Amino acid sequence: RNGGESNTPHFAHQSGKNCEGAYEETKHRLAIQIIHDEKCVMLPSYKEVVDQERVHFKDLIQEARTLCDGIIPDIVGIRDDNTRICIEIRYTHAVDEDKLSKIKSHKLNCLEIDIRNHQLDEKELREFLIESTQDRVWLNHPEYENRYLESEARKKEEQEKVEKRKREEFEEYERIAREKELERIKREESERIKSLRPLPTELEKALNPAQLEAVQCIDAPSLVIAGAGSGKTRVLTYKIAY
Repeated sequence: RNGGESNTPHFAHQSGKNCEGAYEETKHRLAIQIIHDEKCVMLPSYKEVVDQERVHFKDLIQEARTLCDGIIPDIVGIRDDNTRICIEIRYTHAVDEDKLSKIKSHKLNCLEIDIRNHQLDEKELREFLIESTQDRVWLNHPEYENRYLESEARKKEEQEKVEKRKREEFEEYERIAREKELERIKREESERIKSLRPLPTELEKALNPAQLEAVQCIDAPSLVIAGAGSGKTRVLTYKIAY
């Protein structure tokens, strides 16, 4: 083309699935390399108990070591406190159920970052990995999960306390209402009984002063001492009526 004596070889993908696969694989490798170079990644929040966080690793391992049970994460980040976070970069399929089961059984902290919706652009991919919390999810984090369960247990305990307090307040309200209702019934019954009592003028006509005093003494127990023929039965019957 430019008049030289030799041709410069160039590389080009053939169109089709192989080309697409190579593109995604290149993007996958680039994402791993960015995290490795930056030693940093943005972590998402965890069920509202742990906030999002940009974490800096003191060391990283790239697919170089089997952690346990054949698990080889894309990256293993080691924090300052030696906590390890396995990072899976999703570019085709998600972590399968078998691998996820192993991750959980070995209590590994594992994050999956989905790069399928991002282009093979180093600047854009770097910003996505380091600055954003989108398209990433915790597959497992035992410590965070324990915090979540403890938080839910506290919420449940508080809710039970609130419900118990409401029940007690309702029961107290019902108790007071019953007492008021009983007082009303007693008051009405007392008024009804009073309405059945003989009029004072009738008593005065039927009883002598001593008998009248005995009949009208109703605020406390009374002792009546009387001899034969003094009207004891009359006093009792009028007192019942009164």
